[in-house]
Amino acid sequence: MKIDLSEYVNIKLIKDFIKENNFTKTSFCKKCNISLWVFNNIIKYGDFTISQLERISKVMNVSMSELFSSEKKFNNKNKDDKL
Repeated sequence: MKIDLSEYVNIKLIKDFIKENNFTKTSFCKKCNISLWVFNNIIKYGDFTISQLERISKVMNVSMSELFSSEKKFNNKNKDDKL
């Protein structure tokens, strides 16, 4: 059984970082050393490994705890968001 963890990942923080730093999804993925497929799985399904989030957090210069929380508190599901 696969658990959807997308509500536990601060996807908005990642998307905002990409926009604020004028990255494309592809350039951000290259900087993080993850594939675009992996990135899309993180964003859409919350499907990730800790090492993938660690790479993202290093590029963003934020702690892992800022990307991953034990509470469902992020408003990640915005249909108007175009990233």
